[in-house]
Amino acid sequence: MPQQVTAAPPRGWRAQPPSRRPARPPAALPLPARAASAAAARRHVRRLLAGWQLTACLDTAQLLASELVANAVTATRAMPQAGFPAAWAPIGLTLRRTGTSLIIEVRDPDPDPPADRDPGPLDEDGRGLLIVGVLSSRWGHYAAQRGGKVVWCEIALPPGTLS
Repeated sequence: MPQQVTAAPPRGWRAQPPSRRPARPPAALPLPARAASAAAARRHVRRLLAGWQLTACLDTAQLLASELVANAVTATRAMPQAGFPAAWAPIGLTLRRTGTSLIIEVRDPDPDPPADRDPGPLDEDGRGLLIVGVLSSRWGHYAAQRGGKVVWCEIALPPGTLS
């Protein structure tokens, strides 16, 4: 079972263990809080991982990014808004590649931690974090520096992947 990290990360930690340095600069994509943002996240991940020569983990990365973005959209749209539509609230998708893993981070303005759910067999939603927990090496969340939260997951890169 993947490790879920819910404690505050060490100072200066950006969703990867302190001993790991990014092998490439992080790639960020701002997104609106709309359902279509999950599809935009998948396209962004596909283009980015093709450029990074990480096609071996492409399907998993697209699915995990899509689930995290969908959760961020849901959390953002549930928040009371201060004079602007929820769809305008910013969500941020960031991918980081280290020598041994791919880290996917999604920031949203809701400060509440993600809620684990126990969906019934006929429920149409509520399985996103279960999928993230099964397919990632580990996942967690922390408070974002400018408010809100970041939910992240880590995918171990296949052996022999170029740095």
